[in-house]
Amino acid sequence: MARIAPVPYFWDYVTFYMVGDFGKHIKSQFKAKYRRLDQDEYEKLAARVNAARIAAITGALRSTPGQPGDAGKDLPAGSAEPITDQEVVDLVFMDWDDMEDEDGNKLPYTKDNEARAFKALGCRAAVVTTFFDAHMKAPEKNSGEPSGTTTGTSAAPTQQKTAQT
Repeated sequence: MARIAPVPYFWDYVTFYMVGDFGKHIKSQFKAKYRRLDQDEYEKLAARVNAARIAAITGALRSTPGQPGDAGKDLPAGSAEPITDQEVVDLVFMDWDDMEDEDGNKLPYTKDNEARAFKALGCRAAVVTTFFDAHMKAPEKNSGEPSGTTTGTSAAPTQQKTAQT
């Protein structure tokens, strides 16, 4: 039996690395609570993220020395407005656990503490990446069958097409 949207949120581990001394990296990990999106909300968010990626690639191509001024013009423009990592965080991030301040004291979640913590290079991007990865990874246990969420938004149309043939 399936339960539709059992709870309006989910938790996952966020891991990111900060540059340490002499080429070493410092691993940091905390628990993040995310808002559970419905299919329509997720598709709109994914379209905006893809629009941001296309805009970034197009901008990089155009600013690369030796590239013509119309470099990247053949890339699809996308119909959605691009979105920043901070805007994604504002839409989906709700809370954290296992976050500490500089002195090792437990850091409660507040918007001010979020802004402070997410200034660490790589942290905000890791929060966003973890959110999308959570929707793309296959279940580690249960059956060997891939879930409908492991293939993104194209899973349902593919299944419908197969059923019609």
